[in-house]
Amino acid sequence: MDDFALYKQVHTNKLTGKIDDGLAQDVVDLVSSLKDDEEARLSQIQTDLDSTSTTSTALSTVQINELLESVRTFLNTQVIIYFFHNLFND
Repeated sequence: MDDFALYKQVHTNKLTGKIDDGLAQDVVDLVSSLKDDEEARLSQIQTDLDSTSTTSTALSTVQINELLESVRTFLNTQVIIYFFHNLFND
């Protein structure tokens, strides 16, 4: 199981099956979107190079984990900036 699957599992409400935390949902949405875009890009490159190839275009666990960490770092930084902006501008 990659970190992204674990992240979704941990943040999913077991009763509703939904992610209640807005920031966690933003992380899941953004990582899913980036993952889909990268897999589509790899698929297009593969098609352009050799239409007979059957090589998988799925991202590796390491690549997915790196995407998750990048998104979490970015969003956490944005939250901190927002917090300090509001703290000093009120």
